[in-house]
Amino acid sequence: MDVPNMGRLALMENLSIESFQPLVGGAFQLQTESSNLGLVLAECSPLKVSGPNVKRKPFRLIFNGALQPILPQRIYRLANAELGTLDMFIVPIGPQGDHMQYEAVFT
Repeated sequence: MDVPNMGRLALMENLSIESFQPLVGGAFQLQTESSNLGLVLAECSPLKVSGPNVKRKPFRLIFNGALQPILPQRIYRLANAELGTLDMFIVPIGPQGDHMQYEAVFT
């Protein structure tokens, strides 16, 4: 996958649920030390707001990837043609059909 904006690192604090909603069903490349793995953004959903001084509405992203290898939870660099490059903490949440699901939470 050619990601033209890979050199542009997106500022996480500027991202909102509205940044990701149009990208549901879209491709992301997850970069590891040894390879790049394809993920698909499967879901983008709001979370309950807690506290009066919330800077942004919390939300979660669910990505679908290959069943193997199962990636451990940690910060990964992800690239997307629309957003550019993001450093994101993702957690494997288990298999769903023929793919592994990963979650990222933004508060």
